Amino acid sequence: MSEQKTPEQLVADFEATHGEVVHARTPMGLVVLRPPTDGEHQLFVEALMDDKKKNNVSYMRQLVMNCRVHPGPDEFVAMLKRYPALALSLADALHTIAGGGIEVHAGKSI
Repeated sequence: MSEQKTPEQLVADFEATHGEVVHARTPMGLVVLRPPTDGEHQLFVEALMDDKKKNNVSYMRQLVMNCRVHPGPDEFVAMLKRYPALALSLADALHTIAGGGIEVHAGKSI
């Protein structure tokens, strides 16, 4: 019988593979996402910035689905159906680890 890993051990394993990861514990289990690639993030931002497209939640959900490494796809879709706002929170966290949280200054030196 194999020993089941704790959520902390799973996150550590995914960090060893992907570097910084986004993770959340839900009542349905652990969610882990890898950072988006430059191309994935660029497509996401371009879709959000397109004035003709109004379905921003869809783009956030797609980014989250693309970056999911745990759990499996069917289990993750069930989580998103049960907790639909989870995709928005995860997309925001993905934006942060993609550099969206870096403090930027313009003008004179600080």
